[in-house]
Amino acid sequence: MELIDKILEWPVIIQGILGSFLFWVIFTIGQKIINLSTKKIKDENKLGQYFGKQARDNFYEDQYEFSNYNFFICLYGALHYFLKFSLFVFLSMIIKDFVPVFSYVGYLIALYFIFRALTYVTHFKVFEAEDNKNGRKHPIDEKIKKLDEEIQQLKK
Repeated sequence: MELIDKILEWPVIIQGILGSFLFWVIFTIGQKIINLSTKKIKDENKLGQYFGKQARDNFYEDQYEFSNYNFFICLYGALHYFLKFSLFVFLSMIIKDFVPVFSYVGYLIALYFIFRALTYVTHFKVFEAEDNKNGRKHPIDEKIKKLDEEIQQLKK
């Protein structure tokens, strides 16, 4: 409190310069943090999609061991970040009564970890849209077509 009283004694122009400088520092640090976390989430998303796509492709090609391995990696990555999310939410709830500002920061960090966890859990529809865009057909499509033909033959 003593520091604030000393600053309030300074001329208004100096206080304005100091306030502008503090705003610039906070803005620059916030921008760097957002850029870094966005890049990190995009990289994690690519990695999660890679393992999810490998799991799906191996499953369709009847390579169940590799498929299970890739699914396990996706689940492990998601669970790893989900546990961090849970830990930060728990700690933030404990700290909430003592220092509310720290609990808000903890909730923001928890939000970051839940988004990182979600990057490992991609839906197969994402891959199907990508395959359709590239004109690639999966073995499952061929299997479905063969089964439809067999059903039509059995009906006759």
